[in-house]
Amino acid sequence: MDWQVFSAETLQRAEAEDRLVLLSVGTAWCHWCHVMDDETFGDADVAALIAEHFVAVKVDADARPDLAERYRRWAWPATAVLTPDAQPVVTLRGYRGPDVFGDLLREIVADKRAGQPLAREAPPPTSPPTASFPPIGLAAARDAGEALLDAEWDDEGGGWGTPQKYPRAEPILHALQRSRRTGDPLHAERALRALSLQRQLVDPVWGGIYQYSERGRWDRPHYEKIAIVQAGAMTAAAEGVRISEFGQREHLADIARYVREFLTDDRGAFLTSQDADAGDIPGDVYYAEDDAGRRALGMPRIDRTAYADRNGMLISAHLEAYGATGDPAHLAAALRAAEAMSTSHRGASGGWRHDAADDSVRYLADQAWMGTALLALYETTGEARWLASARETVQVLRHSLRTEQGGFRARSGPLATVGIFAEPRIPTIENAVAARFLIRFGRLTGESIFVLTGRIALRRVSTPDRIRSAGRNVGHVLLALEEALADPPRVVAIGEESALAELLADVRGASIHHLLIERRAPGEPYPPVEGAAVFVCADGACSPPISDRATLAVVLDGLAVAPKLPATMR
Repeated sequence: MDWQVFSAETLQRAEAEDRLVLLSVGTAWCHWCHVMDDETFGDADVAALIAEHFVAVKVDADARPDLAERYRRWAWPATAVLTPDAQPVVTLRGYRGPDVFGDLLREIVADKRAGQPLAREAPPPTSPPTASFPPIGLAAARDAGEALLDAEWDDEGGGWGTPQKYPRAEPILHALQRSRRTGDPLHAERALRALSLQRQLVDPVWGGIYQYSERGRWDRPHYEKIAIVQAGAMTAAAEGVRISEFGQREHLADIARYVREFLTDDRGAFLTSQDADAGDIPGDVYYAEDDAGRRALGMPRIDRTAYADRNGMLISAHLEAYGATGDPAHLAAALRAAEAMSTSHRGASGGWRHDAADDSVRYLADQAWMGTALLALYETTGEARWLASARETVQVLRHSLRTEQGGFRARSGPLATVGIFAEPRIPTIENAVAARFLIRFGRLTGESIFVLTGRIALRRVSTPDRIRSAGRNVGHVLLALEEALADPPRVVAIGEESALAELLADVRGASIHHLLIERRAPGEPYPPVEGAAVFVCADGACSPPISDRATLAVVLDGLAVAPKLPATMR
């Protein structure tokens, strides 16, 4: 296979030569991508057919957030056939064997020669104009998203969705917030049940959590270990520690141990993934071994690229783990990664590069996730430099990625100039993450314009059609909607950071959704304090200055009303 890189020039060449485009989107860790490369694209007849009639393009989805977002609903490998002018013919989900795949390509080639219509699927809809916003508010959008998640709940197997069981953090986190908001213990019970079940996917030897399990059960894992999955599992487990323990402290420690030992480079930046298989040794055989047995067989490949979005996720996850447990190793790992990324991935014109080498484009996913991490760093450490860096990221969102309709493009600059790639994408999930970041930034700084900007972006992607198409990923949208609709409490800390350490540790360890932690110098509007103290503000009023942990515990308990849980889960 003579694979080409995805570029505007490659697409222009296909159009100039009147050749079909074959686009293969996968990842380094994807088992079935490797199988399709070996068995299908490695088949002599298929390779010859492609060489004669197609321009073949290979894309690493981890390296290209814009294309990953476009094709992720087909999962990996996703295989797209496009016309010479880059209009969709057909998009395939998952593995296709050489015989079936070859027959499909021959049909398409024959139709092209005969001048027959090629399209086997409807073209994607264009981005709706502002006037098509639904006549519903954010609360109604939240109701629609919750109904979708309720329909996805699998009461028999536990967790959201079948037949594959993914350790998704967002439905768990949202269910806990929903239980507290509505007073219905059902949602908290579901969340903690899912948390408990997904512990079966944790590697008992090295730690870390596998990507998913098959056949509607939690004990048949696919053995890939992906940074995104580790980050989500850490975040959900940290909230589990805050609420009920319920075995989550060990779960959290096992995942963090794996990330720091296997998915961290010498600088402290977080890496992307580890394969399921070690060469020809399948994962179920390899991971059945103990540590010595595994190392004797060799190491499954680790993608050692550090991407900004993945690092933002894992920095935030480590800070959540630090807040829940007080373990300084989590904070140290987050700070090392943040320092490493600030050195290698800060763009010359502001914002964040996806990888260290490419400064030509800004991806929405990188700005949204790194911005989220920067705010968490500021709230955790009190260091103003992290807030200043978050402000730079906000400006990149506003000036390089924002559309006239209010949402955010997947990337700065056009992806290409032909076919379906000419129109900017307004991705749902990444806009939801960016909206949460902007809303939180605006509330922390008191700049309501950013809260409004975030809400507008969120409304842009909270239409009924968008919510339905998000599927199980709707949890990201729901978390953003909860953030937008909340009236969050705020802790204002005044004094030296060292003197505030115990008070703020108690604050971070409390399960209070959307809580803001702000640093202030002594003076208006808060009265002067002796030494160090915190003010807890909620429902339009602030407490007197609190300088002792016992008093603070009483106040926090009034805010952190835990959801009602069955006795077996307390």
